[in-house]
Amino acid sequence: SAHFSFSALFHLHRSSVKETLPDHVRTAITDACSDAGVSLIEVVVRGQARQLVLDVIIDTPTGIDHDHCRAVSRGIDARLENDPFADRLRAVDVS
Repeated sequence: SAHFSFSALFHLHRSSVKETLPDHVRTAITDACSDAGVSLIEVVVRGQARQLVLDVIIDTPTGIDHDHCRAVSRGIDARLENDPFADRLRAVDVS
């Protein structure tokens, strides 16, 4: 499980249809971050219906690099493989 000294922020951009991030998706993201050795700063859900984009914002005390982003992205993909919510995602952007 993830151990953070602060609460990660999860919020949704306003759209005509209010989207919620299921708890198991939040857990998948926080676990992927923990496994990659990064802190989860924020998750933003954009879009609606089957065109959702997740913006996953991460950091470490020394900054992040492409390897961190790739590790988190792959961790999220692996955890959400065959998950119905993943079918609704157009993209997961980690930065």
